[in-house]
Formats: sequence, structure tokens, C-alpha cells
Amino acid sequence: GQGVIVLLHDINLALRFATRVVALKQGKISFSGDHSILLDSKKLSALYGTDITLIDHPSRDEKVAVVC
Repeated sequence: GQGVIVLLHDINLALRFATRVVALKQGKISFSGDHSILLDSKKLSALYGTDITLIDHPSRDEKVAVVC
């Protein structure tokens, strides 16, 4: 198999297309694993240091992270 490494600042884009995510906070790895595990309001809020909630995307069967 082959892989591609992509650097993104848009968590929704990363979670939509990636199967594995490595998230950095202050230059250190704060999460590494399957994207579905990171798709959690508490984990995302801790990562970004602000309240984040997950809502249903209006036209796709997926969740979207939004800042509260």
C-alpha cells in the first residue's frame, strides 16, 4: 500500500478525507490514530482550547466540527 501525507489546518477537511490523523498542539503530538476517535466534541475542544460541538452536515451523512 501507499500513503499520502497532507498538512491541513481545517479539521473538518482532515476528518472527512483522512483515515488516520496526527494532531499537533504546541509542536507536540496530542493525538495519533483513527480519525473516527478524534471526532468527539471533548477531544476536539481540548485540542483547540475552545468549545467545539459536532453538528450534522446538511447534505452529507457526516458530522462537522463548529466552534461554539
